[in-house]
Order: sequence, then structure tokens, then C-alpha cells
Amino acid sequence: MNKQPQKILVIRLSSIGDILLASPLLRLLKKRFPGAELSFLVKKKFLEAISTNKHVDRVISLDTTAGLPELMRIRSFIKRQNFDLILDIHNNFRSLFLRTGIGADVFSYPKFRWQRFLLIRFKWNLYDEIIPVYRRYLYSVRELGIEDDGLGLEFWVDDAASARIENVLASARFSKERFILCLAPGAGFETKRWLPEYFVDVANRFVREREAQVLLLGDERDRKITRTITAQLNGHFLDLSGEISLMESAAALTFADLFITNDTGLMHLAVALSVKTIAVFGPTTSELGFFPTAPHALVVENSGLSCRPCTHIGSRKCPKKHFRCMREVVPEQVYEAASRLLA
Repeated sequence: MNKQPQKILVIRLSSIGDILLASPLLRLLKKRFPGAELSFLVKKKFLEAISTNKHVDRVISLDTTAGLPELMRIRSFIKRQNFDLILDIHNNFRSLFLRTGIGADVFSYPKFRWQRFLLIRFKWNLYDEIIPVYRRYLYSVRELGIEDDGLGLEFWVDDAASARIENVLASARFSKERFILCLAPGAGFETKRWLPEYFVDVANRFVREREAQVLLLGDERDRKITRTITAQLNGHFLDLSGEISLMESAAALTFADLFITNDTGLMHLAVALSVKTIAVFGPTTSELGFFPTAPHALVVENSGLSCRPCTHIGSRKCPKKHFRCMREVVPEQVYEAASRLLA
């Protein structure tokens, strides 16, 4: 573009992790164009993932439960704002509809759909290099003079949420002076979930060796898993799955000495908060771009399987019916990785 933008819109409608992965882009946009008004369009259900971002001047929410009339309303609203730069880092049919014909310069990010399809379907790896998703977002605007600053993801916890969680932990007799192990054993798809009994094994070892207090996080869909785990824990625990908001989950993570998680939005949240994180990956691989890259995060995976990746977002069942990608990641591996991270 030939002039400095005055009004910028970034579109990323979902989900938690993808929105958090946009935080370096937002920081660098504000640095590159400090005088521009920066807006962010997101689904209403994911507002908390962006609402406290200090680089965003305005958050626009889309209520997808209201159907087509809401989509038309938001498109009309966008058109009236006279944005001169739109960055579509969602790049799907809905975002295409929202940005087309607005009159702004539009940039969208590469999803490498063909490379992804060939890798998953035929195991043909045509990726020239492994590019994390947050860097793909930056790549989409490289011609604007924006380059990675290496500072990673970021997130700001609301003070009120921090105060509420501090009270919750105090009421549950959690001590900030003792080791707090946080677990997120859920995930949107079954194949992305490490085995509950493995979480139990690792947690109980931390209880034995560090007198750990165990804090469990997740949404209401994870309660069956967390209750299975807490029934077998030997130490002091608190299960907050389905009980607190995303912002309160972020506040809870700030109290953790270690976070063990599957590939979830909470994983990216912990990384953004600089919490020491062990992430267990099963059916997906680093080429797909979602492995954490921060020095305070380690990935544990079964890298020797030729059937990986079998999906890019997870699935209900293992297509090979053996689920070796998760079953063969044993608790000892996760504990050893955690010990290295804590050393």
C-alpha cells in the first residue's frame, strides 16, 4: 500500500489458540503503525481471548448464534468504518464474505492447504520449512515491513479475575509457598487427549516427590475426564473444570509452577503467560504449525510413527485403531521432560 494506514481491522473469528497466536502480529502492527486505530473482529464466545490485549483499540464481536442477519449487520458495520487495511488471518468463507467489497487493502495469510492435505492423506512432506502459525500471520504482511521480534505470545489477565482466583485457591487451602501442578487433560477431539491414567501417574509422582498441589482446568465437556483423574489422586487437589471463565483460567495458570496439557487453547494461553508448560501432542505434527516455540515450553510426542499426522485438528477415533501416538507416550517421558524444564 502507498500510504500509512489509519484504520486497521484484523479478522480472526476463532478459536482460543488461534486468537492468542495473533498476539505477536497485533504487537508488531501497533509498533509499525503507532498512529493507526487497530480493531479486532472475533466471535462473541471468544471475546475473553482478546479483550485485554493492550495493542487493540477496539474489539468487534460477531454473535454467530444470530445467523445471517448478524453476519450482514457486521459486514455493514465494517463497511461504514472506512478501514483502509484489513488483515484476514482466518481466511475462510465467512471472513471472505465480511471483507469483500469493503474498499480496503486486504491481506490474508497462507494456510498451506495443499501441503497439509498431501502430508495428512499421503504422508508427502512438501513443507520447505516448519513455520509456526504465528509466523504465518506475520508472513502475510511482510511487505508492510513487519518482521518477527522474537518476543512470542502475550496475554494480560484482568485484575478482577486474578483477585477472584486468589480467593478461590485460598478457600481451597492452596498455598502459594508449595508446588502447584496444573493439568488440562481435555481437548476438543478424543485423539488429542493423552490418557487420563497417564495424567494420574505423573500427578501422583509430583505429589510424592514435590508434595504438589494439583489444579485441574478445562471446560464443562472435560468434567468426566477430570473427575476420573481426581478420583485417583493421592494429594490435595482442586478441580475447576467447567467452573470458571477463560479469563479466570488464565489467572489460575499464573499460580502454576508447571502446566501439563494436551494441544488445546489453554496450552497457548499458558505459553503466552510464560508458564512452564509440557504439551503432549498425538495425531498432529510440527509441520502443521501449532507446536509451542517458547523456551519455557516442551513438546512430548511419539515421533517415530509413520501414520502421523492423521489429521490437522484432531478426530473422534484413531483411524488405525491403535492410538499409538498417545498410548506410547508414557508418563516417564512426560515426567523427565518436566524435570528438565524445572531444572
